[in-house]
Amino acid sequence: MYKNQGPKEQYALSITCTALEQTDILSPPDAYVLVYLKNSKKEPSQLIGQTEKINNTANPKFKTKIILPYFFEKQQNLSFVVKDSDANDDDLVGEYSCQVSKICSDVNNSHTGTLSIKSDSNRGKIHLHVEPVVGSGSEYMKLKLSAKGLPKVDFLGKSDPYFKIQVYSKSANKLQTLVKSSVRKNTLNPEWQAIELSLLSLCNGDTTKKFIIRVLDKDLLSSDEIGSVETSVEQLRLQKSLPLTYGRKRRGFLHIDSFSIEDRRPYSFTEYLQGGLAISFSTAIDFTMSNGKVDQPQSLHFVNPNPHYLNPYQSAIYAIGNILSPYDHDGFIGAFGFGAKLPPHDSLSHCFHLNGLNNPMCSGVQGVLNAYYKAIHTVSLWGPTNFSPVIRQALSNSLMSQDVQHYSILVIITDGAISDMDDTLDAIVDASFSPLSLVIVGVGQADFSSMNRLDGDGKMLRSPKSGRLACRDIVQFVHYSPFLSVDQLASETLREIPFQVTSYLRSHHIKP
Repeated sequence: MYKNQGPKEQYALSITCTALEQTDILSPPDAYVLVYLKNSKKEPSQLIGQTEKINNTANPKFKTKIILPYFFEKQQNLSFVVKDSDANDDDLVGEYSCQVSKICSDVNNSHTGTLSIKSDSNRGKIHLHVEPVVGSGSEYMKLKLSAKGLPKVDFLGKSDPYFKIQVYSKSANKLQTLVKSSVRKNTLNPEWQAIELSLLSLCNGDTTKKFIIRVLDKDLLSSDEIGSVETSVEQLRLQKSLPLTYGRKRRGFLHIDSFSIEDRRPYSFTEYLQGGLAISFSTAIDFTMSNGKVDQPQSLHFVNPNPHYLNPYQSAIYAIGNILSPYDHDGFIGAFGFGAKLPPHDSLSHCFHLNGLNNPMCSGVQGVLNAYYKAIHTVSLWGPTNFSPVIRQALSNSLMSQDVQHYSILVIITDGAISDMDDTLDAIVDASFSPLSLVIVGVGQADFSSMNRLDGDGKMLRSPKSGRLACRDIVQFVHYSPFLSVDQLASETLREIPFQVTSYLRSHHIKP
């Protein structure tokens, strides 16, 4: 069942415009930008944000950031409307549209487009840049401190100094100690071990918020204060040393030996893409006899003379291909068929090139549709329905390392039950250890209950041949029924892909 889920990732979108056309004769525009998002063809565009107005410039750099929800499984379209604010009526400067995936998958997190209106195709440039929205709970400060020139506060020896970091607690109406260092014995120039502290607990993510570092001398029964300093995360980042005071007296210096902020949030899918992860998309089409004779309107392979009416295979290729193709690293899609007899000798094949050439790669989604149209008028439908050969073919092209990051997605479109279930389970278990995801789309009204064995959904598959257990769930099955729209099909089949990709990469300690 189709369920609308919230975005797993959000981005802060920054907007800059350059060389904007004037709508007033006497002055540059007082520009602002409206941002609209459309998540599917059937949904209306929604206004998701508006920048501030910047007066009297053709090159505005807007400070307002637009929060952008990101869904890998949807073909999200952004529209930008740049206007010139006027006392009576705001004038249109220009418009631009692009897919969210175009920006989020870019190595530099950036994209530039040309603004236009109907009568003018060049009304200036719009520059877009995205950064992931990071929760402060995932950020940690790592800090190493030392002190120099501390005063002697003991009569019989030097001090035994330590420090603690304190924040004011409104609920308790007092200072609360967050961390306390180890004690350094008999020294006025202590060096302490590095400490780590969550920015959420320290300053609620606000790096300008003040807190106190207090240096004390450890005694047997109590501690005497040596000195303290009020500071912030931002100040620690910029300063090398800070004066310690007690009352109005200077009491040595606190030195920041090392300072860093570490984001412990797991790397996201789009961060891997921006780091250079290459996605390879291939598809395999079922050409078994159970689809029906291709020249009969009842056939699942029947091609309507009216190009606006697509058969289930064409619809699935179009829907899924248009989501995946923007992420494909080279724009070429591997296209295969199985379960057919091939000319000229009627040889049965369970893995053949859809285009009939030595190279199975097709140029984009339209190239796959063209190859499919050629194949249904060339090959003879036969059988049985064997999945393992095409899975093994995809598996042979999968490779991954820190330096070569390449992940494959195989989409199998079929009309019936699997004939080689044991071999298919064995191939899927092997594939779970490789950078490969498998999407299965069922078309027609056959019994697809056996597909549930492949879609683990929390329970790992086991090979009936080797006894080997899969290390992760890589299969997603969806029955493409007439009640499922093209947008819903793409969403249902592809929603799990980002998690499958990132779980593989994290388990192999691969970073962007």
